[in-house]
Amino acid sequence: MIIQAASAQFLAPGFTRQLPTRQSLATSSANVADTVSISKASREALFASKVSSASSSVDASAKEIMSRYNVRNISYTDLVKMAGELRESGSLPENDYLDFIGPSPEFASITGDRNPYWNAPQDYIAKHEQHVAFMQATGSEQRFIDFEKHVLSLFNMFYSLQESK
Repeated sequence: MIIQAASAQFLAPGFTRQLPTRQSLATSSANVADTVSISKASREALFASKVSSASSSVDASAKEIMSRYNVRNISYTDLVKMAGELRESGSLPENDYLDFIGPSPEFASITGDRNPYWNAPQDYIAKHEQHVAFMQATGSEQRFIDFEKHVLSLFNMFYSLQESK
């Protein structure tokens, strides 16, 4: 049986499709009754149903992961662990992972000295809300504000899953 997209059946007038010899021999025994056409709408509906089922399993795994963490009171090492689990489950996009965890606060001083409280639990949503407010108040470039808002939206999204326990 040959399966081909419906859009592949329609050729511009005067255009003929020549199959390679090997392909012609392999399909020469097929007739119109053996051909199945799948419309574009059907292909899109099938893709949407696959995405929807994958999305619901991602949501369930993210909810399960978030049931073990509190982004309003979490240490940096737990934040990294949580983000790793969310990334592995497909809930946190790979390209957002490093932005989500941010730089390690262990050596976050001007002198480069070790911060003795680097792993103390903190409220990461409040931290990013403060960053946005400060950036807006001081006239930071919009692209930096948008970036910080994006990171904040990720935290809020995962926090909403935690809240819906």
